[in-house]
Amino acid sequence: MALTINLYYNNAQEDGDWGNLLNWWQDSGFTIQATALPTSTNPINLYGAFPTYPTYMTFKQNGTPVYYLALTYDVNGALTRVQQD
Repeated sequence: MALTINLYYNNAQEDGDWGNLLNWWQDSGFTIQATALPTSTNPINLYGAFPTYPTYMTFKQNGTPVYYLALTYDVNGALTRVQQD
């Protein structure tokens, strides 16, 4: 059975890019850099700035989509749904 690693996004590069590995960490203190982008097996934790509108992201590995993430917000900008496939 593969080990599942929690990943933490904090927009460290201030670019809002979820596909930028430098925005992802292996710990909530943001001291251990992630070695890969999240896949469908990684629970994710969001910190820092991210878009406040319906957001969809496909993570790719060697050009092949391997993971899909969708965030949905209410009219006040509150996160209402996170979908990972």
